Amino acid sequence: MHLKEWVKKQEKKRGKKLTLKLLAEKFGISDGSIVRRWMLEAHHKDFSFPEPDNILVVQEATLGEVTAKDFYIWLEETKTQADAKRYIDGRK
Repeated sequence: MHLKEWVKKQEKKRGKKLTLKLLAEKFGISDGSIVRRWMLEAHHKDFSFPEPDNILVVQEATLGEVTAKDFYIWLEETKTQADAKRYIDGRK
């Protein structure tokens, strides 16, 4: 499951929105905008792929629901806008 999906799942479970600041604190990151960049589609100009250490922290913090494999699949499947639409529509 990609991080964006995990966040939506947690928000539904908790009944309230998870802020980028809260996510940054959970993942030990200094700024929520960094987490936001991880959740953008790979074709987006502001997309950023997390460092390996950050991926491990996310994996641990999400209790294994978001893994390194999920980040790499997201990277490969959202490289273009058309690919991203196809991938996201297929996951619904």
